[in-house]
Amino acid sequence: MVVLQKSSLVLAPLKRASELVREDPTILEHLGDVLDMLGCPDDAATYWQRSLRAEPERKSAADRLRARGLAPAASPRKGAAK
Repeated sequence: MVVLQKSSLVLAPLKRASELVREDPTILEHLGDVLDMLGCPDDAATYWQRSLRAEPERKSAADRLRARGLAPAASPRKGAAK
């Protein structure tokens, strides 16, 4: 219960941080973690996927998706050389 209460307290500041620092892989991954703890696995997976798009080599986000039976779908960063 305490973890759930603390998780809900950090959700708003993390969302605000994600608005201020667009596509930061760490912030996005943490948002996914908090949403997962709050019982929102689909929303969590969306943020973990966004974290991977921002940093395709981010193993921790990929591991979280795999642990839930989801395939990580990393793509090159925007503006990256093709």
